[in-house]
Amino acid sequence: MSMNRWARLGLVALTIGALLISPAGGAARARADQLPGTGDYVLAIPPDWTSYPLPQDSDVWRELGIFGAPARFGNGVPVATIYVRARQATTGGWDAAPQLGIVVFEYGLGCTLDGVSGSDCVHIVGGSTNGVGRIDGFGIIKNGVAWLVFVLAETHYFDQNRPALERVLLSFHTDFGAPAPRSPSCVFQGGFKTLHDLIPDIVGDCRDNEHRDADSGNIVQRTRNGLLVYQPSTNLSWFSDGSTTWILGPCGLQKRRSWERFSWEAGEPGCDLAGASTAPPSPPPTPSLPPQPTGPLIPHELEPAWRALQSLRRGRPDLPTVGELAQSWLAETGAHIQVASLPTGVGGVYAPDTNTVTIATAITADIPAVGGAVLVHELAHAEQQLHGVPSDCVPREVDALNWQGIAWSQLTGGAGVRSPSSAEQANEDLVLAVLVTDGEPGLYKLVVDNPDYQQECHLWTPS
Repeated sequence: MSMNRWARLGLVALTIGALLISPAGGAARARADQLPGTGDYVLAIPPDWTSYPLPQDSDVWRELGIFGAPARFGNGVPVATIYVRARQATTGGWDAAPQLGIVVFEYGLGCTLDGVSGSDCVHIVGGSTNGVGRIDGFGIIKNGVAWLVFVLAETHYFDQNRPALERVLLSFHTDFGAPAPRSPSCVFQGGFKTLHDLIPDIVGDCRDNEHRDADSGNIVQRTRNGLLVYQPSTNLSWFSDGSTTWILGPCGLQKRRSWERFSWEAGEPGCDLAGASTAPPSPPPTPSLPPQPTGPLIPHELEPAWRALQSLRRGRPDLPTVGELAQSWLAETGAHIQVASLPTGVGGVYAPDTNTVTIATAITADIPAVGGAVLVHELAHAEQQLHGVPSDCVPREVDALNWQGIAWSQLTGGAGVRSPSSAEQANEDLVLAVLVTDGEPGLYKLVVDNPDYQQECHLWTPS
């Protein structure tokens, strides 16, 4: 599958992240002292999945978990990734009719997760119209915190594994934000009692009695701070808070991070960590991007726009920014970029016969974000020409407008320009609004209803 297509699904998901499952009443800026940490929830992630280091928090969401499936694409990117996020809740529950920039297959307001139901629980399944991937997620508001747990997966993998993926999502539990006195109806026994008595403050009070997990066959018991596990096949017991594991084995009680293993766990002698490495795994790899173009490739009039694109930071470690993609497209296609006068209302054109991108002089006089968005649009056409997909004019314009909207969103912090001071800024806001509200179907309508595109794509129109 094309990395561009997979990246676009992920970038669209980020672009509309606040709308995908968003509490009614708008976003509240995250405050570190009021948000949970990685040990404040429990999620039954399969043992063969990889836990990745967390990126820096956004202004709204705190990233609390990124877990990649063992199955990978050829470039090493997981075919499915589960995310856990939290933010301060606003009043009003979840939006009953949100504006979404994806194709929505299922939207359920009033689901039940972790004891939360009604308007405080929402479930959504969606994807992109190009069919490359699916998003399946739950949102709950509990004890003043909005939680989001969702999976982003390649379509074929999702279709084959949806029940198992949703079992993981449905295993989510948190007690953050509410006092949780120990229930007199639950007790620690046997090996679980031994573990609890060794590290009582870490394990915390029990939340239920030990029981057999139907999927893994392990004996498990939820606690205030995490999950106790006994694995009959190895006769081992451990406690995990999601990021750290305390395991009782042949070397006594040992502590390691969840992605690490001790030598004896790998069947090797000794009590040290396997591989003698304490470094966390690298983020999911992405295709190597060519070096940043320098010199005459970027006309000096466009240098502010290009710098703005290259200064973008990744919102997720497994997805390149639109600036990185534009950089790779330019290096891969070898397109020539120039600045020249163009007809009023035309921001840029791509000439496939000469592989030339022309950006209007008027665009370079606007804010750098405008030049960056238009440049991404035209470089997308160069990439299309190189690979021959999409082959038809209208899908090509829809694809380029999609990238343009993502670029404008990233370059303006996600919301566009509140008070546009030029026609081109207003046009960029329009593209982003259509992308967020109606997705690719809306962009398609935008193309076929536009007289300039009708002429360019030789569309029949009633006389």
